[in-house]
Amino acid sequence: MPLNPKPQAHGKRKIQAGAGSSVSSLALDGNTLQLNQSNSQPQRTVDLSGIGGSANNPGGSSTEIQYRGGATTFAGSTAMIYNSSDEQLVLTSTVANKFSLKLKNNNNSSVVNGLLIVDDADGSRLAITHSNVDNENNIWGYENIPMKFATNDTERMRILGNGNVGVGTTAPASKLEVASTSEPSFRLSHTAGSIFTDFYTNSAGRAILKPTNGSNTSNGLAIGPITPAATLHVYDDNKSTFGKPRVLIQGGSNNTGDPMLSFKQDSGSNEWSMGLDNDDSDKFKLSRSSVLHSNTALTIDGSNNVVLSGNLTVQGTTTTIDSTTLSVKDKNIEMGVVSSPTDVTADGGGIT
Repeated sequence: MPLNPKPQAHGKRKIQAGAGSSVSSLALDGNTLQLNQSNSQPQRTVDLSGIGGSANNPGGSSTEIQYRGGATTFAGSTAMIYNSSDEQLVLTSTVANKFSLKLKNNNNSSVVNGLLIVDDADGSRLAITHSNVDNENNIWGYENIPMKFATNDTERMRILGNGNVGVGTTAPASKLEVASTSEPSFRLSHTAGSIFTDFYTNSAGRAILKPTNGSNTSNGLAIGPITPAATLHVYDDNKSTFGKPRVLIQGGSNNTGDPMLSFKQDSGSNEWSMGLDNDDSDKFKLSRSSVLHSNTALTIDGSNNVVLSGNLTVQGTTTTIDSTTLSVKDKNIEMGVVSSPTDVTADGGGIT
């Protein structure tokens, strides 16, 4: 029958064999100690649950202690080992697809159930918890310190105490900062690996938006709720605060350059630009150049006066000039009749 060990003054328990016999062997099985006696005495069992709820058994080395809560629960290989040299607790399982550690709180009003990690002074705390009240999972840092994430023993991302997230940087200056020595990018994918748009900054500090659909055809950027029908498609259905489709190019007070648009075909030599010439009273100009003040073809000033730097050809059946005065610096005006005027036939403002 099961026996309870006798308490001793020093806090230990003493186990004795029956009268006229001695203990021939001992066997530890979970919370039960089995005594095999000599002289054909019956085997006795000792319940150890009353002195700690478990049995401690030396492990494979002098620095390891194996723990078994009972034959039914921990049958098989070692379930838990505490390495006293490394001060490390190891949980071992031989069953596939099972968790080695389960933390459960049966109180349905508990909001912090799980694991709490603290520093040596209990000042910095990190909790991995589940809330029974909100049914939410949490990775929760309590102090104003960074939280780092790493793979391959290398930091990949961190969250500062102020909430800024950095990828490739340890000091993110905004809510999300991605940094790299090559070309840091942010990719939005519709179909992974084939249809996506990259946002990145190159080494010159240029912001680049690059849509790709796999074949590099029919790519476009839409501003507004519409599928782009061009490389850049601006759409406004009168629901925005602006009330109309509009593209605004504006130079700042410290900008000495010209707000303009330029057009160029691939690597060709011809380039056309149009915009406001900041060095010439903000006149609107069209030029065959990458700048407005060179090779200017058309100029319109603040009074709507138009200056053409080249020849003007007007084609059509009827051309109407609705003005009080038509001034022509040359004396000759040719209007498509039988012969071209000369200084003699058109002298004095004649028209042929």
